[in-house]
Amino acid sequence: MLFLVGSIFVLYTLLLLLLRQGVKKIRVQTSVTDAHQIRSVSVVVPFRNEASHLGALLNDLKSQTYPAFSYEVVLVDDHSSDGSYELVQRVVQGDARFRLTRLGAGEKGKKAALTEGIRVSKGEIILTTDADCRLPETWCRTMNAAFENPAVKMCLGPLRLRGSSSFLHRMQALEFVSVVAVTMATAGWGRPSLASGANLAFRRDAFYAVDGYFNERTLASGDDQFLMEKIAQRFAHAVIFLPDQRALVATGAAPNLNAFLQQRLRWAGKWRRLQPATRALAVFVFVFHAVAMASIPLAVFTTQAAVWILPLWLVKGGCEWWLLAPVARITKVTWSWTSFFCWQLAYPMYAVAVAVFSRRKDIDWKDRTWQNQV
Repeated sequence: MLFLVGSIFVLYTLLLLLLRQGVKKIRVQTSVTDAHQIRSVSVVVPFRNEASHLGALLNDLKSQTYPAFSYEVVLVDDHSSDGSYELVQRVVQGDARFRLTRLGAGEKGKKAALTEGIRVSKGEIILTTDADCRLPETWCRTMNAAFENPAVKMCLGPLRLRGSSSFLHRMQALEFVSVVAVTMATAGWGRPSLASGANLAFRRDAFYAVDGYFNERTLASGDDQFLMEKIAQRFAHAVIFLPDQRALVATGAAPNLNAFLQQRLRWAGKWRRLQPATRALAVFVFVFHAVAMASIPLAVFTTQAAVWILPLWLVKGGCEWWLLAPVARITKVTWSWTSFFCWQLAYPMYAVAVAVFSRRKDIDWKDRTWQNQV
């Protein structure tokens, strides 16, 4: 038993070291200066019942330093019932940069809204973000600069969580740093495995070359992930991560524990449709956390086991800090040792629970119940 636990811990530690090297590759290799070419950019924002957030986002989009004649904003309402559509109408009235449209009665969901927004847009480069995000004024300009290399078809932008200073938020922020770290590291190795539509840019022709979201249109989530995978498979060296704070987007944290768990279950529910390498990584991480969780009572009740297991946990924690600390700096997340220690103990149970419950049939999202068809 101890040999099995030790072997799994060693493999996980090697994985952390590989990820850390991927992060280093991104930090060393990626250098973005102001673009020589001002490309036409379309920012596509799907929204549903986001009246409390849209005002701030619209102000951020109006304040972009990108030339006004070179970017447009297409907002697509997914059957909101809280006055979101009317709010956007009032805020953008008379501003030629903004276009507002609604999904038809027979369509629903984020992928349908994104597809409609891209269809009516005109830009060479498509940028996507979420209605609850906040953007720096340099966002469009910096993301455009990532496409100076014609081989680049998609750019994954940096993200951070914004919210209160509550314990739940600090734990979410730390976990989100780990998500960004994996996104950054796997892109650094040329094997991108994660993406987020909250800060994403891609060429219009690449979107249509891979048929957009067509094959995944019935799934509750994964618009960003599946599109990234298809572009990476279709084009060589096409997906990059941009570790530039001038493009750092702040996305809203889940307001409570239930919302947080629903979000994570939605994210995890699509894992069977991911590319084989990403699925293998997810399975290994699940196995590791199951073993880590089992090692705790083993160490508590067996003195001989504790002599071996405690150092394994210390090495694991040290390697995780080495991976996450530089990413926290890039994403402007204040490091909290208290949160990190609590995260070490709680995360194995959380990871196993999310993996198990993500197999349930129904997923609740945006006041709708979606069939988990993965």
